Amino acid sequence: MGIERLDPIKNFHSQTVACYATAINEIIGGRIPLAQIPSEFAGLTPIALNTVLSEIRQELDREVVLTTVAITEDEIRTHYGTTGRRNITGFRTLFVKYGSRTRFEAILEIWKILLPSPRVVSRFKEVLKYRHWLAHGRSRHRRPTVFSPAEADQRSRDLLAAIDLGP
Repeated sequence: MGIERLDPIKNFHSQTVACYATAINEIIGGRIPLAQIPSEFAGLTPIALNTVLSEIRQELDREVVLTTVAITEDEIRTHYGTTGRRNITGFRTLFVKYGSRTRFEAILEIWKILLPSPRVVSRFKEVLKYRHWLAHGRSRHRRPTVFSPAEADQRSRDLLAAIDLGP
């Protein structure tokens, strides 16, 4: 299973966060000439600047979680497309009935039955709810538990590893 596909987004996030921290220190510390500060930040007090940059950081985190879960879903769907043609309990039935249009949650439910530790699927599905919220409008009324990029990455890796070792 393609756990390594998660590495670029994890690296992107950590490198961007490091640059973000450096930029905050340089701007607040006055080590960047005013002419080089983007106009959106010019004239902001250190507190206001920190607020704006914090909002940017939160959006970065959301986008990384969204991408991490999308990569994981693609890996599992790709795996389903190949195992669906075999006689693995549950997958064959789903594949015959729905083909490639099988709901992702239905695929996860089969894995929940097949894996020795169904908790790994349940934990990933919690992150999946957050991903759906991010991708489909971010309604203020039904905000799910927020997951950090590190937590989304770990739960994705745990699930992909479990599936890789599964039947």
